[in-house]
Amino acid sequence: MKGFPNEVRAARFRCVLAVAQNGITLAVFDGTVEGILAQEVRGEGGFGYDPIFMPLGYDLTFGELSADIKHSMSHRSRALYQFRDWWALRR
Repeated sequence: MKGFPNEVRAARFRCVLAVAQNGITLAVFDGTVEGILAQEVRGEGGFGYDPIFMPLGYDLTFGELSADIKHSMSHRSRALYQFRDWWALRR
């Protein structure tokens, strides 16, 4: 990605979580985190694309951020927070 401007390095992580019972979808939750691809691989944390994904508002990749910060904003945690809130209303 070296030499490419930020505008063409836009990236998004997305997680869709569905809850079903007996073949019937009860709810669907969608979590995303926007960012850009770094110019180079940075950081040892995480897995997959984490060392090249920089969430908007940060100059560090997911591979460089602490696990606490990453998990607080990740696409998976956003979908799971929605599920948690939905589940709490059903109890």
